[in-house]
Amino acid sequence: MTNEPHSHITIKGSDLVSTYGVYIILIKDASDKPTHYYVGQTGDAKHISARSAFYRMAAHLGYSTSTQNQLFKAIKKLLLIKDDLDNREVRKQVEAWLKDKTLEIRFFKTADFEFLQEGKDEFPENYKIHTDKRQETIALETALLQELEKTTNLVRMNKSSMTYKDFEKAIPRAKEIIKTIGL
Repeated sequence: MTNEPHSHITIKGSDLVSTYGVYIILIKDASDKPTHYYVGQTGDAKHISARSAFYRMAAHLGYSTSTQNQLFKAIKKLLLIKDDLDNREVRKQVEAWLKDKTLEIRFFKTADFEFLQEGKDEFPENYKIHTDKRQETIALETALLQELEKTTNLVRMNKSSMTYKDFEKAIPRAKEIIKTIGL
């Protein structure tokens, strides 16, 4: 038994609500200084769905063979962990790297999510509504990636910078977000 203080995690119900938006995951070192970041968005490309930022964060840290755990995979790449290494050893190394760090997620809503009926042929108007909201969100995600790359010295954990065609209109909001989070 150790005398270490217990952890305390608080999740507000509003953080579990489906919504369209972008999130920035800041990885901070032991002195609480941001060193790495990951930018993502909610809103599914194939289905009328936009999960909560908390759900996305949880999926990002999954260590299975999921396609949703991009942050976990980015940490593996950063640590030069080979794909053929035993999964338990991978987890051990990733957890050791994360142990003295803090992950902070900042979420910025772009639109409300409605649980619309699926079926592209039966309900094409629902897919149009979903696609329009996703495009606005993807534009902001792209603008954030571009602006963070230009204005910070933090290590980007995303695979590559996105180049969504109409992101320029979202640059003012991206700059405002970067200022809001103090980067």
